[in-house]
Amino acid sequence: MDVSEEKKVELQDIVDQLSALVQSDEDVRQDVAKLKSQFYKTLEQKASEEKARWVEDGGKEEDFVYNPAEEQEFKSLLEQYRVKRNMLAANREAMFEKAFEIKSSILKKLKEIVEHLDEKEINFQEVRQLQQQWKDAGQVAPDKYKDLIKQYQAYMDKFYDYAKINHELRNLDFKKNLEAKTELCEKAEALINMDRVNEAFQQLQKLHAEWKELGPVAPEVREELWQRFKAATDAVNKKHANFYKNKKEQEEENLRKKTELCEKVESIDYKNASTFKQWDEVSEKVKAIQSEWKTLGFAPKKDNNKIYERFRATCDEIFKAKSEFYKAIKARSASNLEQKKELCRQAEELQDSTDWKATTDKMIKLQQEWKKVGPVSGKVSDHVWKRFIAACDHFFEEKNKHFKENGGVKNVLKERDKLIKRYEALAADIKTRENNLGFLNYDPANPNPLVADMIKNIAKLKQDKENILSKIKEIETTLNSDEEQ
Repeated sequence: MDVSEEKKVELQDIVDQLSALVQSDEDVRQDVAKLKSQFYKTLEQKASEEKARWVEDGGKEEDFVYNPAEEQEFKSLLEQYRVKRNMLAANREAMFEKAFEIKSSILKKLKEIVEHLDEKEINFQEVRQLQQQWKDAGQVAPDKYKDLIKQYQAYMDKFYDYAKINHELRNLDFKKNLEAKTELCEKAEALINMDRVNEAFQQLQKLHAEWKELGPVAPEVREELWQRFKAATDAVNKKHANFYKNKKEQEEENLRKKTELCEKVESIDYKNASTFKQWDEVSEKVKAIQSEWKTLGFAPKKDNNKIYERFRATCDEIFKAKSEFYKAIKARSASNLEQKKELCRQAEELQDSTDWKATTDKMIKLQQEWKKVGPVSGKVSDHVWKRFIAACDHFFEEKNKHFKENGGVKNVLKERDKLIKRYEALAADIKTRENNLGFLNYDPANPNPLVADMIKNIAKLKQDKENILSKIKEIETTLNSDEEQ
């Protein structure tokens, strides 16, 4: 099974792959190790992403917990694999020991035969049976195999060198061995073009073990056949060596690219970000770099964790700063809301007052204070503004009504009312335009015609508002003068 690091899968996909491996009776240790590395790398990335979202949404970093169900399932499968592997290992050791006992017994029989070649008639059938028994006995432990096969080959060589067997039988045995070794050559040559390099290398070792256990071929083809098998062996070994060489070079290249991404994310100027738009731009830059990081494979083992920790630490630092910014904005918004609620309360206390001159001054002062208070959340902005303006409008409407009923200033009041409404409409229009302008970038070196036009219009509206305010003050001065009279 080929576990590719660069193939991006979900945690459940990796769990499913491990589940399939647990059912296999083959040696899948390398595949399991790769899956384990891939799973915890993916788990760590997902945890980092979830943590960033948690913090971004206002959660406390120390309260973050990420325990996906896939992790428990993965650990359970690993434990099943460990138990099964131990069981297979125990069975394999038992098989190794049994094979060793059988082959040791065969060696004793071969030794008896070759030491008495000249004393009795050669039993060629017996030797062939021993050869078959040797092959059927299976593998022995690797640390015992070398001595066993060395003795076996020595006895077989001595048998064929000294045994006076029928020439026809000898040639028949040579032919049988030639066919078998030719087949091994073909199998070895087929491994050269095999894509799974590690598997090809492992199969080659098995072919070599079979080669050593086969008897000799005719002397005239012995060297040629061996050179053919050796050539295929050299090609497979070279491909295997190149595979690891290329893998090492790719890992070094990944390290270089990951180092560049670390430097890139470290160079982001997030400390000067002071608006929502600027922080959105910072976030997009970091996420783009993170996406590029995910396309890269492993760095060399000694550097892989270190470079990842460097990258993750910078990303975490940026998102933590973003979270602090949002918390500060939220706190200021809450403070502004309380101030505006207090202004609403004061305006509501004054709205039914009939002390027209003093209350007018107080209402105007409250309106001026309102302008100084910063913005609040959009969810409550309209509500609190309507509450405040309702109290102000109620007072001035009652004042206008009073003066209308008392006559003498009807036309002046009507004109003033129009000016006040015009003034309020201009103030609301300017506020809306300035809020919209805040979402656009203005670069003096490369001016945006739309932004420049908006700035020009806002300036004109502000001038109109000041002109109207002057007219209102003139009318108020006249009215106050009339009241005092």
